[in-house]
Amino acid sequence: MKHVLVLLVLAFPALAAEYLSGFRADLRLEPDGRLVVLERIGVHAEGRRIRHGIYRDLKLAPDNPFRRQRLTIAVTAARLDGRPVPYRLQRSLKTLRIYLGDPTRLLPPGDHVYQLGYRVEGAVVPARSGQVLFWNLTGNDWAFPIRRAEGRLDPAHPPVEARAYVGAYGSRAALPLSREGGVWRAVAENLAPGEGLTLWMRFPSGAYPVRSNPDPVGTGAWLLFLGVLAFDLLAWYRAGRDPDGPPPIPRFGPPEGVSAALARRLVRGTRDPRVFVAALLDLAARGALVIQKDGDYRLRPRPAGDGGLPPELKAMERRLFAQGGEVRLAKEHRSRLLAAGRVLDRTLAERLRPYRRENAGPALVAPAAFALFLGWLAFQAGAGDFGTAVFATVFAFALTLVAGRWLGLGILAWERYRLVPGVGPVRELAKALVGFLAFALPAAAGGVLTLLLAGAPAGLAVLGLGLVAAAFVHLLPAYTREGIGLRNHLLGLARYLAVTDEAELRRIGAPADTPAHLERLFPYAVALGLEAPFARRLARALHNASQEAARGVFAWYQGGGFSARDAGSAARASNLLVGDLARGLTAAFQSATVSSSGSGSGGGFSGGGVGGGGGGGW
Repeated sequence: MKHVLVLLVLAFPALAAEYLSGFRADLRLEPDGRLVVLERIGVHAEGRRIRHGIYRDLKLAPDNPFRRQRLTIAVTAARLDGRPVPYRLQRSLKTLRIYLGDPTRLLPPGDHVYQLGYRVEGAVVPARSGQVLFWNLTGNDWAFPIRRAEGRLDPAHPPVEARAYVGAYGSRAALPLSREGGVWRAVAENLAPGEGLTLWMRFPSGAYPVRSNPDPVGTGAWLLFLGVLAFDLLAWYRAGRDPDGPPPIPRFGPPEGVSAALARRLVRGTRDPRVFVAALLDLAARGALVIQKDGDYRLRPRPAGDGGLPPELKAMERRLFAQGGEVRLAKEHRSRLLAAGRVLDRTLAERLRPYRRENAGPALVAPAAFALFLGWLAFQAGAGDFGTAVFATVFAFALTLVAGRWLGLGILAWERYRLVPGVGPVRELAKALVGFLAFALPAAAGGVLTLLLAGAPAGLAVLGLGLVAAAFVHLLPAYTREGIGLRNHLLGLARYLAVTDEAELRRIGAPADTPAHLERLFPYAVALGLEAPFARRLARALHNASQEAARGVFAWYQGGGFSARDAGSAARASNLLVGDLARGLTAAFQSATVSSSGSGSGGGFSGGGVGGGGGGGW
């Protein structure tokens, strides 16, 4: 029935104006393994899709990325109706496209015959039981129906087994093969677009010399991977290793001159909204501002409250209230909040320089190499589309950087679990894993794309390069000797803040948990992510304290239903720390500052192997 429909289409020019009247491929397999091909392609043109001529696609590598085969094809002849015709080549990773025709002239409507000759190296490959030629005679991607397709193969040595397949890609519909002397012949009639004729032959081992054509993409990818890995290892050895520091024993207060915001940056090494929230709470605990919750969170400066502030807090406080009056954590004050955040971030970066070497140059080498290679790959796969290449480069670079940061946070979560008793790693590890995978998987897709387009060697090298890039984004930044001392001091403070057992607090010699002492440490508990266990200690301290001792504690916070004088309410203390302030301020800051602008063995199949991909008109 299908062939009847094809005949009907070919019979009515109004329905199918253009088609291939015939396709004949004469192949000669030389004793040295070279395949010499001459194709005669008859076309009926009407000036629709066939305007200047036709193009012919030839596969340079098989669809299976794990088959190590790559062809070298050299065009030897191009003729139209018996006369030489201009041609040009367009290469991609797996396909050679040959344009036949003069771009300055239109092809007259009617019947024409193109002749295309080329020589192929690498067509015969080793197999489990001998050698195999798996050649797609016509290609399955022609845009036109083919009335008659014929293939002839004259091998220098007779095959042990020979088969022909016809139909759509993957079809195992066999086609009879005839033999005339030493020439094998297969003929197919009335092929619809998407159908083709494929030849499969098996020869004895050693019948032909096997040519191993170079794989420039795979070789280049591995050289790039090994070179970047060697560079990053050397950079890590020379500048990326953390020096030895004091052990993170329990500490009962922060290092001198280190604010809660700086503490978070020192321990985590990343920027996030909690840095700003920790700075706000530190300013409040030091008497520089008042936080009031009345629907929105409102920030008001305290007169003469900035004495002795660390530089980052002083700069942030001045920028926050530069226009006077109170500041609300709402979109109407978005510009003031963002400006204060930028000042804080810039000042923290200056404060961090003596303590942490970012090694940004070496750390960016692997992500840049990974992104540029994928950009080049996208350029090749997209037939020279520069926009696609730029998008792929920028996208891969950004994903790799973020994946490296999430990897670092996961490692930090595990380290905190080992060093800070009572801190469960599951939640943070799960969050880091989800974050890492969310950015690593799209980057890994670049390696899979490389595997599909350029073969397994190149794909595996690119996957390795992506892993190296993410790993060294985390590994290359390093602490100085003074910085590792401050970091371990802060980890020791985290060990102390996470303890809730009174007997353990006595064993380590901790000072008494008075409300005033804990109030001063509260911003650091938030900065280090320990507000939940810290809330239980504050609730117990308020419960045990006298009204005189509790009076005035957390006076800088107004609203939210909390009063330090209500010393018996552990639930309200937990609400203060976990809900109203730690999470509430973070959520309010994020909401206020976010932009509102929007968001087969033993044979083959039809279409398999290498050779003809197809063609069309241009």
